[in-house]
Amino acid sequence: MRNCRISAFLTLLTALTFSHRLLGQDSGPARNAQAKPKAESQSVDPHDLSGFWEVSQSALMPCSISGERPPFTPAGQAKFAAAMPTMNEKTLGKGIIPEKQWNDGILECDPAGYPRVMFFAPGISIRIIQTPTDVVEFFERDLHTWRDIWTDGRKLPKSSDAESKYYGYSVGHWDGNTLVISANNFDDRTWLDWYGSPHTDQMQLDETLRRADRGHLEWTITVTDPKTYTKPWVSGKKILDGVPNSTRNPVQNWGKKADGTPWGDLREDPCIWSDQDTFFKNVDSVGLSDAPAKGNK
Repeated sequence: MRNCRISAFLTLLTALTFSHRLLGQDSGPARNAQAKPKAESQSVDPHDLSGFWEVSQSALMPCSISGERPPFTPAGQAKFAAAMPTMNEKTLGKGIIPEKQWNDGILECDPAGYPRVMFFAPGISIRIIQTPTDVVEFFERDLHTWRDIWTDGRKLPKSSDAESKYYGYSVGHWDGNTLVISANNFDDRTWLDWYGSPHTDQMQLDETLRRADRGHLEWTITVTDPKTYTKPWVSGKKILDGVPNSTRNPVQNWGKKADGTPWGDLREDPCIWSDQDTFFKNVDSVGLSDAPAKGNK
């Protein structure tokens, strides 16, 4: 199948099925285990974030910002209650939500949006490229979707001055060796994670990226959306592992650079409706009659 998004989706379901718990409001202390980067002797420019990266597998679970989501506002609770992903705490111990109830946009090839795109399993590769005016993150999913983090001194736009985007509008500046990022103008149709955690178009994200050593970046993220959550949603420190190129690219060894590492490349990973339709016909034939197909809601 051309669309490897489906295999990643099934892998995630398996991982979640055997996870000891799902994210919940009253889940107790966050258990978002983080990998600690190993110290390396090789010097590296701390302001150089370029390269290929993947969120560390130990930081992916629970495939969300953290394992303890803040309490909802009444409006946020209503929006969350309407979300029907494949599985979440609503189905804890009861399997997955029936397909006929699914309303996850990515099953109809809508963009994953940010930060959800960071929480795919197996890891979706990210390529960071820097210019004098911005830091560009290319995401393997959604056919090389990119996110500009403008570092030319501009400020975040007001909601009335810019259109909403699936990946938001982001600006950044350096505070010592840490890139500090702020983002807003997010399209409110996306979810923040696999569990249907919602947000409004008034959400702001505040993040930090810091190169810990040659092979690791440290990443934190804070969600502030008073219309949805009663307090900010703060992550623990997450680790991004450096990789020579996409670990999901089937053409790994067609050539190498002078230093012996593979040529870097991201896998072409579009979501194509014809592939989705084929999946429900040939792989999930039992659920075909209630699959989230176009015209079949």
